Amino acid sequence: MRVGRVWLGAALLLFASPAAAEPAKAGMVRFSIIDRLDPHEVEEITNVFVNGQPVGSLRLDARHPTARIDAAVPEAESYVFALCGQISVHTPDGATEMHRIDDGGTLADVEGRVFEALAADGFNRFFLADSADVTEPAAPTRPGACSALVS
Repeated sequence: MRVGRVWLGAALLLFASPAAAEPAKAGMVRFSIIDRLDPHEVEEITNVFVNGQPVGSLRLDARHPTARIDAAVPEAESYVFALCGQISVHTPDGATEMHRIDDGGTLADVEGRVFEALAADGFNRFFLADSADVTEPAAPTRPGACSALVS
């Protein structure tokens, strides 16, 4: 999960969106979520849920520095997402520490869009941002989103 800004030129070539290229089935919307290994990351597994349903997993490590989910979900007024998993990162002193991924938010107007999975606050806050403008989360974050799925 990248922290901060991304290099969009390479991202657009690498992650050209089939979600926009292929029309959605009636009553379905398509969008994509991409993730990249941050230089401080060792590995990451993030399970993504939309409106309570699993849409895929993002798995990153040195051999797999990028991951993508092409999601198709039933059309809705809004799309509540949860990012659930764990991430291990190198600390400044060279140690490795594990962080829990347990955040979410609500998206609107997702059809054909590409979202980037990002981290902030020292890999303690996780969110989705539109890949066209990764300076801001696409939706306010909601800590504990994964815990809410199982309660």
